[in-house]
Amino acid sequence: MLGPLLNAAAIGVGASLGWIWRKGPSPILQHRLRIAATASTLAIAMLMIVRAAGPGSRNWLGSLAVAMLSLSLGNLAGRLLGLQRRLSTALEWSGLPRGTSASTPLPWAAVAMVFTLNPLGVVGAVSDGTLNLWHPLALKAVLDALAAWGFVAAGSKAVAWSALPTLALSGTLSLGADFIAHHGLGPASLTTLQFLCGFLVLLLVPTVYGWQRVALANYLPSLILAPLLTRWWMGS
Repeated sequence: MLGPLLNAAAIGVGASLGWIWRKGPSPILQHRLRIAATASTLAIAMLMIVRAAGPGSRNWLGSLAVAMLSLSLGNLAGRLLGLQRRLSTALEWSGLPRGTSASTPLPWAAVAMVFTLNPLGVVGAVSDGTLNLWHPLALKAVLDALAAWGFVAAGSKAVAWSALPTLALSGTLSLGADFIAHHGLGPASLTTLQFLCGFLVLLLVPTVYGWQRVALANYLPSLILAPLLTRWWMGS
């Protein structure tokens, strides 16, 4: 549960910074923070992938192959289900116009959904619950803190209260993943999930830097497919 707590606390910190420095982060600071966040994203992804292939992992090549297959099939399933499109629709329904940045004042519902319905939050909660790896949620915490700072500086009110639904959803997913990990997943499935979560974080590098937005929501079915395919293929 460390990751969800860090994420919720970071939103509060970011909102506080917005009240103190009403102009928000300067363009130079935003650029430097974006570079730091990109480097951190890459480092976290590589850490997870390297740890999955560590000396204590059995048949990690098989888990790596299953993770890559799950990633491809999960993206296909997500595109067929239109998960990214449905997420965008939900955000627009909450009051978030398409293409809105943190420099635009938004209603509380839109701000809360920006933090809560973030695909990285799902990946981070699964990683935190099944693998006790809180690093993806720590990355989301930093990104959410910067976004909260910008929202408050732009005039959005009650941003700090967005931490509550974020904590509720992330904490529930993390606890649920922890229960499943201890009652249904073998070592091979956990190794596959670690590879997969590392790949999913790696996919975020272009988005964090600002090159292009990756439809991460379309890859979320891979989190369900990975343990199923591992059990079918490797029996664990």
